[in-house]
Amino acid sequence: MQPGLRGTFRSPYGRVAAAVLLSTATMAVLLATPFVLGYLGDMPNTDWARLSDVAETFGAIATLIGTLTLGGVAISLMMQARDNKLNREQTRRSFHLNLYAMAFDDPALLECWGEVVPSSYNHDEHRQHVYVNQIVSFWSMLHKVDELPEDELRQLASALFKRAPGQRYWQVAGPYRRALRGTRRTREFVAIVDDEYRKATADTESAPGPDPAGQSLAVGRPES
Repeated sequence: MQPGLRGTFRSPYGRVAAAVLLSTATMAVLLATPFVLGYLGDMPNTDWARLSDVAETFGAIATLIGTLTLGGVAISLMMQARDNKLNREQTRRSFHLNLYAMAFDDPALLECWGEVVPSSYNHDEHRQHVYVNQIVSFWSMLHKVDELPEDELRQLASALFKRAPGQRYWQVAGPYRRALRGTRRTREFVAIVDDEYRKATADTESAPGPDPAGQSLAVGRPES
């Protein structure tokens, strides 16, 4: 199979099209079967018992193929819906980030967001918080679609929390993320990342960064 054709079948639309074509072909064969059997029946020395056995066998096979085809269509539509949801989520995140980027270097506009990070953060810490939030949100999106297995996620989170920006971010955003119900995959993601954070800070007297109590966590909020 050529790379282009393989890419087509990897696409949700390509899978749906293939399933529809297979279903159409199956229906065409089923509709043509009576005419073929009628034609064979008009031939001399026709063995009707054998034709009946062949027709019954073919009917069972065609029914099985039709059922599998419909199942394939249903699965493809579910995958397409999931991909569409992820695309909308990515678009929403990009729009959110663009809005924030417009205000980042403009104090008058930045004030419109409220206090999205602890007030003690300097400009560089503020930028690091926003950037780490994008990293973690990206991991969350990959984890939702099984593109980021647990062992790899743990390695990434462990590396993130070896540095102060990652630890400061989770100290602020972690409580909010843990408090959200979300989906099962979202809760699983938060639990894994939170576990790596606790491991990374277990030997320190206190995690770096200011006390997040009472602070707004708008930038640290995960997209749902």
